[in-house]
Parts: sequence; C-alpha cells; structure tokens
Amino acid sequence: MRKQLLTALAAGAVVLAGCARIETTEVPEGRVISFDNHVNNVVKAIDGEAGLTSFFVYGATDASNKVFNNTEVKTDGNSGWAYDTTRYWQIGNPYKFAAYSNDNERLAKGVTFTYNETDKSYLTIEYTAADGNKDLIYSVSAKDSYTYTEGDDMESVQFTFYHILSNIELV
Repeated sequence: MRKQLLTALAAGAVVLAGCARIETTEVPEGRVISFDNHVNNVVKAIDGEAGLTSFFVYGATDASNKVFNNTEVKTDGNSGWAYDTTRYWQIGNPYKFAAYSNDNERLAKGVTFTYNETDKSYLTIEYTAADGNKDLIYSVSAKDSYTYTEGDDMESVQFTFYHILSNIELV
C-alpha cells in the first residue's frame, strides 16, 4: 500500500514537472528608449560629438512621473549611447526630454526639470563658472513630445546641444 502511494506521488510529481514551463516575454527592440545627439557650434572644451562622452537626461510623461532624473547617458564606444537600467516606451504616454552636460560631468545641484503640458519642457540650471574651464551645454529634445503607439519602431530621442556659457575677455 505504501509502495503504491509513493509510486502514485512520484508519477504525479513527474506529470506536474512536465507541465511547468517558464515563458519569457520579449520586449520589441523598438520600445527601448534611446538617444542621439549633435553639438552645435564647436567651441570651448567640448569639441563636437567627439568631445562629448556623457550627458545627463531628464524625461517625463507628466509633471509627476519622471522616467529619467539626471540620468547619465554615455557613449558605448561604437558611436551609440547607453544608460543603466533600460527603460521602455509606454503606449500612449507623451514623453518630453531635456539634457545637459557640464564638460561631461554631472551637476550635483541646481538643475530643475519642468514638464510643460502644452509646449517644450525645459531645464532651469543655476550655475557659477568659477574657473572658466568647463563647457556647459544644454538641449531640449528635437520634438515637443514623443508618443509610442503599439507596433511602432520608435526613433531615438534627438538632442542638439548648444553652448550656454560665453567667454568674454575685456582688454
């Protein structure tokens, strides 16, 4: 009796194990949020795209849902850009972005992202150029907003960076 019970339990375990499977859900490549950039008017420390190795992104789907919050985006060495913890486009949400780079460094404080429902969003940057050796560049995304629709292959978020510091020498 005991032998039959153990045999029945073993057979049941084999049947259950055969039915168990792990399914992985693949996320389409087009849903990964990616970035591309251009540095306008090559001057000062950051010499065009070659001199820009990292920038810092703010992005949100509304005023309270920041998807990127001073997130570092850095070159992956193959002319692409990458960041930690991949984020995906959510269907139907309007994303807005802004970015900066302080000579490839993050600003520890003084940066505020404002999500604007009806226009481009923007950054407010409090900055003091004490030694003049840094090159602060700034951009808002090329489009007012990016909205993902099911099945779309989303383009990269495009930034054109502008130098926002001036070097004035009085003689």
